[in-house]
Amino acid sequence: MVEVPPRQHYRRVIGLAPDQPKYRILVVEDKWENRQLLVKMLESVGFEVREAENGEEGVAIWGKLATTINLDGYANASDGWL
Repeated sequence: MVEVPPRQHYRRVIGLAPDQPKYRILVVEDKWENRQLLVKMLESVGFEVREAENGEEGVAIWGKLATTINLDGYANASDGWL
């Protein structure tokens, strides 16, 4: 007898709910591939995203536009704390 695992139901985010405020997010990540993955995922659902390669660059950009900051604690030029 072959056991068939139960079907898993996956939920996929397709966008922000209607009439949401414009959320601006700054992604700070030193690894280009990781940064691009986060930027593309967040943009695809409706966030306005900016990116920075390190903490110094991130803080400079953050002061101008970000609502939320995601800082890699192991990023170059920063210890993860602002």
